[in-house]
Amino acid sequence: MKNRYLIIKILYFLFIALCVLSPASRVHSEENVKKVYIEDTSPTISTPKYSSSMDSFHPPLGTYLFSVTWGKLQAGQATIEVTRDQDFYTIHVLAKTQNTVNRFYKLRFKGETKLSADKLAPLKATMSQHTSKRAKETEITFHDEGDIESVRHKFKDETKKKTEIRKLKTENFTLDPVSAVFIVRSLNWQEGLSRQFDVFDGKSRHLVTITCTGQEKKDVLGEMRDTWVLVPTIQNITKGEEPSEVSAIRVYLSTDKAKEILIIEGDVFMGKVITRLESFEPLKATAPGKILDGNNNQKGVKE
Repeated sequence: MKNRYLIIKILYFLFIALCVLSPASRVHSEENVKKVYIEDTSPTISTPKYSSSMDSFHPPLGTYLFSVTWGKLQAGQATIEVTRDQDFYTIHVLAKTQNTVNRFYKLRFKGETKLSADKLAPLKATMSQHTSKRAKETEITFHDEGDIESVRHKFKDETKKKTEIRKLKTENFTLDPVSAVFIVRSLNWQEGLSRQFDVFDGKSRHLVTITCTGQEKKDVLGEMRDTWVLVPTIQNITKGEEPSEVSAIRVYLSTDKAKEILIIEGDVFMGKVITRLESFEPLKATAPGKILDGNNNQKGVKE
């Protein structure tokens, strides 16, 4: 049962980062901070370098609002903002658990990823996670020639206690969690198709396998939307773990050219966790209350 909750948490971040943050408080003095340099010992793996066709992927620019429910409880909310500045996309994720869940587990998360608009390759990712008295801040930089560096700060009681620095060299196409989501969205899917991704979260590398199990219609904001059903499995290759069975997780991705994540469902011990799109606020370049569909037409969005 413990593994199932861990899987839910991983997917929480990987697909929507269901959480927002209050960034961890920083101290001004670094005198007592322990710095640790860690060599990557992950085994060599090979995953495809996916080429996304932007002719079939038109990601709307603006802010998505998602609700997270656990049974009848309002468990949390998340916002995801997608912007573009010439040759780059920037994705901001802000999320938090709500009071009904904070009594058991309080989580605040903030993330930002910058990636190239043509190849959707990550350039830099920052993530901040705050739970009760502990916090972690991670910055991942993707250099040329497969060089990747992460700097990970750990805090306790608002005081920085430890900094971990990791450097890895890989010829494999490696992503951070947020850019992995964007790549998954951009690809064309069909029933029975499986794809694998090398995902580095700043500490460990994960082999993520996404399998499309078919199509379903889903009611989203009062409209029936055609979706692909995507089911993930995750293997922490840094720790040498076996693949985690996560058949209880289902991600519903729209089949149009917007390829939006509409719903995430996960079966847990006491009910079901559902992440659902509640609204979309486009950038001011489009009319208020509208969203670009796969044909770059505007359609109404329920407020």
